[in-house]
Amino acid sequence: SKCIERKEFETANMYILDSVQSIIKLLFVYHDQPVPTFKWQWYFLKKSKYLPNDYLDKLSQLVLGNQILEQKLELIKEIGIYIQQKMVEKGFEEKKVKEYWKY
Repeated sequence: SKCIERKEFETANMYILDSVQSIIKLLFVYHDQPVPTFKWQWYFLKKSKYLPNDYLDKLSQLVLGNQILEQKLELIKEIGIYIQQKMVEKGFEEKKVKEYWKY
């Protein structure tokens, strides 16, 4: 969000794509599976059903869509909240999950 405020749009897009990559890796680790090579990550993510289809569609929009950056940021936040809820349900300490940037 700071990059968007500073009108650093290229950097903001790079952060969004990096966030998508981190989300994908986290989903495999969360399900105790090895992270596939970059080439196969999207294929196995769709096949695995680790993420509900509506969230998978939102991830796809982040990568392929031409929404404005603020909309992409909101999608990232929404997906992040969903993943945080799943991690807490699995037994991760809520404080560390909700304040992940501090750890």
